[in-house]
Amino acid sequence: MESKNRTLPIFKFAILAAVLFVVFWAAFACSLPVANAVLPESYVREVTSKGLDWWSEENFLNLTRLEKTVDSWFDMEQYDMAAMERDPIVVAVIDSGINPEHSLFLGKYDDDGKSVGNNLVGDYDVLYRKNGSVVCKNTVTKKNYAPDYKVVDDSKNMHGTHVAGIIAALIHRLDLEKYIKIMPIKAGYPKDDSSTFDLGDVKTAVQFALDNGADVVNMSISSKKNDTNFDIVTKDMASKAIFVAAAGNEGWDSDESGSLGGKCYPAAGQYCIGVMNYAKSDMGTPELYRNRANGKGSNYGSAYQLCAPGGAIVSSYKGADGYQTLNGTSMASPVVAFGSALALLKYRAIGAKVGRAKSVGEITEIVKNSYSSSIETGISDLPVFDINMLAAGEDVAYAYIDSDSDLTRNLGDKTPVRFTLKIVPEQMKERGSVKWFVDDVQAAEGFSFEYVPKAELGETRISAEWSFTIDGEDDKLITSDVVVTVAPQPPTQEFVESMELVYSQNGGKVGGNLYAGESYRFTLSRCEQCADTVATNMRWYVDGTLTHAGREFIFTPTEAGTYTISVKVGSYTTQKFTLTVKEAQDESKTIILWSSVGTAVSLLVTVISVVVAIVVRRRRMR
Repeated sequence: MESKNRTLPIFKFAILAAVLFVVFWAAFACSLPVANAVLPESYVREVTSKGLDWWSEENFLNLTRLEKTVDSWFDMEQYDMAAMERDPIVVAVIDSGINPEHSLFLGKYDDDGKSVGNNLVGDYDVLYRKNGSVVCKNTVTKKNYAPDYKVVDDSKNMHGTHVAGIIAALIHRLDLEKYIKIMPIKAGYPKDDSSTFDLGDVKTAVQFALDNGADVVNMSISSKKNDTNFDIVTKDMASKAIFVAAAGNEGWDSDESGSLGGKCYPAAGQYCIGVMNYAKSDMGTPELYRNRANGKGSNYGSAYQLCAPGGAIVSSYKGADGYQTLNGTSMASPVVAFGSALALLKYRAIGAKVGRAKSVGEITEIVKNSYSSSIETGISDLPVFDINMLAAGEDVAYAYIDSDSDLTRNLGDKTPVRFTLKIVPEQMKERGSVKWFVDDVQAAEGFSFEYVPKAELGETRISAEWSFTIDGEDDKLITSDVVVTVAPQPPTQEFVESMELVYSQNGGKVGGNLYAGESYRFTLSRCEQCADTVATNMRWYVDGTLTHAGREFIFTPTEAGTYTISVKVGSYTTQKFTLTVKEAQDESKTIILWSSVGTAVSLLVTVISVVVAIVVRRRRMR
């Protein structure tokens, strides 16, 4: 009995100790910084555990909230994330290259972020690959770099590595390694303490990005003040990818001139999202970041769209696990570039489910307007990028306009275009009511609409307004516009042969003879019905020799003769026109000739008058 009585307290003590041990470790674990399982251990140790990723906190990007939003996509009916895994979003980083050994890129760690210690690519690799090889490019022409594959960052501050690392860390934090990838492109080379980017190299880099499937292009580079040569993003490029660029760090106001104002490109370009930067102030609230090392701050003004974290940003550096801190708009730009990739992922996942996604242009505008607050600087208000606003789930339902045919009609084609408003999810189909608008004017009601194109050239915008009730509350959803285009009739052999050559001189019709040395303007009748791309590339021939290209032809024959004028419209040749030209008239000879004739006539009249006078006189004398 004594032995048993002694054992019971020991047993109770062991249980109590175990409970205390669990409670202690639970409390200790809760006190540790929360880290995503797929961020490398070195990042958690060097960045997260030291509170250096301030931009992830609630008052800034609020990544904790963002994680929940993105995780929900995988459980929602209207997102096809499996399709996005097969075709991930690609972010091209045009910069000074990357450190290809860094763990942030290669993902050489397990689910707990611990290094797997091998030389192979890890499961959490974020580089865009085809057949196992990284899709990358070196476009630098002034240094003897090995082409195509040497994208190693040799800049003093590892600028490109730092920029790409910001995107990589965000990918890991949201567990999106399979859905968003990085395409490194080296376009800069070391010069002094920074990197230099030649215009031709940057243009080549942009083209490589587009040719190889980039969906977002980040350019943490900026030109000298008002150098429009770097305004390189065209409307066509912007229809294929979202372009994001750093505003620059000189503290210039884009709306002013002189020493305190100016624009930096490509960020200030019409088709690029220009990014300013802010930092965490001593008060714990965002303010315009000033680079205290050199007294310069973020460029700002209406030429740029968004302001994102860019002060004291810690990201990848040398070695496999090195990190460093950099400041500036270069660090803010990749934050918005990642947000753009996230928006594309979101809308394409929806589009893969419903069969029609928003265009790149539409999503670009959504990114530009993703801000819910501004930083007041006393000069201008800077819109603060709100990535959670950008990632917020679609409305309860998603509606899009579907058409039964191509949206382009040739002039005179009255074939109607039939539109249907498609609704996702299934249970919301055919619920509520729909109004159709043609150029913002209501034209019809119902889930289907038949539109007959106008009998004139141009574009017509079609949109729909869907009103519905859910959970007892009325709601309304307006679709994005679709555009019906009425285009000129394409040239046909019959149409071209019916056209006639028309020529004029000095704006009027030519009358009488044609002379060498004079100019004649040739055009085609019915030319107004030709598409501009055809009309402006008409090819004019004189005696079978190509002489001019354009909508009209000014012909100035230098000598007399017979000339055959013809013109090709597309691949068809019009009826030929024969022009007979006489020698140029010598005005001095003409004056002498007429003067001589006048003199002769006068002399003849005088002679006749004298003869008549003599005859009359003789008759009187008789």
